[in-house]
Amino acid sequence: MANEQDMGYIIVGEEKASGAYSEKRFLYKSIKRIEGAVYTTEVNSTLPVSVLEKAKERTGGIIILPEDDSKERMLKTNVINRVKNAVAEYNAFILERRSKVKEGVLAAWTEARALSGTYKAKNGVIFGSESYSVDIIGMINWPLHELVEEISLMVPGKTVMCKDYTNHNVCLIGPKNVLGSDKKTDQ
Repeated sequence: MANEQDMGYIIVGEEKASGAYSEKRFLYKSIKRIEGAVYTTEVNSTLPVSVLEKAKERTGGIIILPEDDSKERMLKTNVINRVKNAVAEYNAFILERRSKVKEGVLAAWTEARALSGTYKAKNGVIFGSESYSVDIIGMINWPLHELVEEISLMVPGKTVMCKDYTNHNVCLIGPKNVLGSDKKTDQ
C-alpha cells in the first residue's frame, strides 16, 4: 500500500456509462491495448499462449502516466522496475500456490502508448497520446491497485490514470489532497 498517504480514486471513465454520447464511455474506449504486443512474465516458466490469452480476457489494467511526466527517462525506468518487481512477486505467489489456486494465470506486462485523444483532470494533469503506459494482464485488483498507488507517488504530479479490466472503470489515482475533486470514491 502507498505508505501513510490517504489515497483516493476518481472514476472518470466507465464501459457501461449511460447516454448516447457519454464522456465516460468515450474515455474508456479511447484506452486500447496494442494489437500484437509482446508481454513479459518475468518468470522462468514455459507458458502456453492460451494462458496469456486467458489473462488478457479477465484481469489487469493499463497504467497511464501524465504527458509531461512521460518524457522523463528516469521516471519511466523506475516505473518499469517497479512493475517488473510487482509482476515477479505476484507470479511467485501464484506459482507457489498453483495447486490451491484453481485458475491461477500468471501476470505479464508490456510498454505501450495506449491512450488516443486527450484528457485533462480537474487538478490540471493532462493525459494524452504521448502518455507513457504499461499494460499489465493477469493481475487481480488488489495488487494492481497497490502498484498503481505506489507509482502515483513516484510521479511529480502524484496522479496517474488506470483502466481496470476487472471492474471496467478508468480511474485517476493519487493522494486525496492532490486529486482536486469532491467526487472521490474509495476502493
